[in-house]
Amino acid sequence: MIIGNNLARAFGLVGALSIIRFRTAVKDTIDIVYLFFGLAIGMAAGVGYFKIAIAGTVFVSLVLIFFSKIHINMFRGEQFLLQMQYSSDDLTAVKKIMDDYCSSFELINIKSLSGGVEKEFSYYVNLKRNKEYLEFVRELRSISATQYINLFRDEEHI
Repeated sequence: MIIGNNLARAFGLVGALSIIRFRTAVKDTIDIVYLFFGLAIGMAAGVGYFKIAIAGTVFVSLVLIFFSKIHINMFRGEQFLLQMQYSSDDLTAVKKIMDDYCSSFELINIKSLSGGVEKEFSYYVNLKRNKEYLEFVRELRSISATQYINLFRDEEHI
């Protein structure tokens, strides 16, 4: 409805979408939803279809609020890369802490160090919404076999 039969608007939309999609480093699909939603509402308001812009804003906002309340997977907690050096083969204490603080975790790499005595474990972890990453790191550091812990988020070291 916004584009109608206007060729200039159609090419403008294609150009804007390609710039947003290929120039923006988007890590999560929900971020793309917000970008495209903002672009569509902005175009509707810019063309003068204020009723469509308002109705679209209300409708899409209600849908996003609904999905966030039912905890659908696209609204997950914070995602991190956890690297830790551990000097024991028994990971029960680590898994217990991860179960408490993480909604999900996945082992992605095990590296053997110092002749196999120490190992470096790498995990993808999704923290639960109400859990803090500093408490999570403190709990992991409290395990006596833990040598060091690195927690990364979006290429930034924490």
